[in-house]
Amino acid sequence: MGYKKRLIDEKLANRENLSIGIVITGVRGCGKTETSKQFIKSEFIVDDKEETKLALEINPNVVLEGEKPRLIDEWQLEKWIWNKVRHAVDNKEGCFILTGSATPVEDDTMHTGANRFIFLHMRPMSWYEREWSTGEITLENILKDKVTTTKKVTLSLEEKLKRLKTGGWPAFIDLNDNDIEDLLAGNIKTICKKDLRKVDGKSRNEELARALLMSLSRNIGTNVADTTIIEDIKLFDNSMSKPTFDSYYNALKNIHVIEELPAWSTHIRSASTLRKGAKRYFVDPSLAVASLELSIDKMKNDLKYVGFLFENEVIKNLRIYAESVKARLYYFGNLYSTHENGKSIRKDEDIDLIMEFSDGNWAAFEIKFAFHEDSIKKAAEQLNSLIDRIDFNKVKKPLSLNIITCDGFAYKRKEDGINVIPLCSLKGK
Repeated sequence: MGYKKRLIDEKLANRENLSIGIVITGVRGCGKTETSKQFIKSEFIVDDKEETKLALEINPNVVLEGEKPRLIDEWQLEKWIWNKVRHAVDNKEGCFILTGSATPVEDDTMHTGANRFIFLHMRPMSWYEREWSTGEITLENILKDKVTTTKKVTLSLEEKLKRLKTGGWPAFIDLNDNDIEDLLAGNIKTICKKDLRKVDGKSRNEELARALLMSLSRNIGTNVADTTIIEDIKLFDNSMSKPTFDSYYNALKNIHVIEELPAWSTHIRSASTLRKGAKRYFVDPSLAVASLELSIDKMKNDLKYVGFLFENEVIKNLRIYAESVKARLYYFGNLYSTHENGKSIRKDEDIDLIMEFSDGNWAAFEIKFAFHEDSIKKAAEQLNSLIDRIDFNKVKKPLSLNIITCDGFAYKRKEDGINVIPLCSLKGK
């Protein structure tokens, strides 16, 4: 398998003559190192081998030596490297690319690196990078509300579930299903046993970490409280406490396995309660599938849960695409009272994704696994309900309203102008 181009490539190109630091973070296995290697002339790999530690003790400058651009992989294992690279950049010694699968705990010895470093983040491949999307509809099309009708693409249920189970891991592209399943199981074991130590060096219980991953997997894309997760884990391991939860959960975030989606704070017309807590998603839904050891047949028997997995997949893709237009992502949650058939009813309204820009412009997205008239109609009702509740004296009107499906064809609904876009036809710019 040759190198598959990534959307981040253009941000790494043409850096040969610059003295700058480029920091690339992302979950282990998402392709940081392989992508960096397309743009460098030398590299130094930081690991826990005795010969590496000895080399660094004898000559700490070895990390800087070599042609530029120079890759320093897993630099965070030796945090002093940060300041060394910073000084090298100040001295106009060339371009350095620092990659790391964990965000280290900052301390007073690490300078901020202001005006010296560019920070980039990578995730497992989007459907467009994975060549699962035709790219006929761009995010720019959507934001300009210029979605055109495309030809229909129909994926079998088996293929849809396989994509969610496989994920966007570059190393899996040419592997068979059994090997992928074994490697993902090994990935979960490595996360629980080894990767959680990368953040702060603390030893953590492998089984407790696995129990936490399983509980987060069962509650993917929800606002479930920490206390609910803790009680869920206590059914298997009574040692879970709030401080322990915080330690393990924050470590999962710092190794980029879990990503939160914050709530959108906006202005609404009537008295109601906006949700404030963040939703939790995996950096790739395949990790949730692997944590729960789900087979394709098990997934077929729980299509409601598959809907949450697909929501996670779409949000992963839109996080990747949104970086090209410098947008921030949120969800919208709203609790309010209404009257139906003479009775007061408490409603819980939810919009899966809000894409917002620094100038206040925004677009809304509902996510539906099935390209089906009933599910599309329900999503449109949710989006239109949002519009009815926004106070447009204080908030700009949306750039577009959109429904993302798995397959099907892209089109604009005549009755309300809402765009329907299959993920298998979407790309960034």
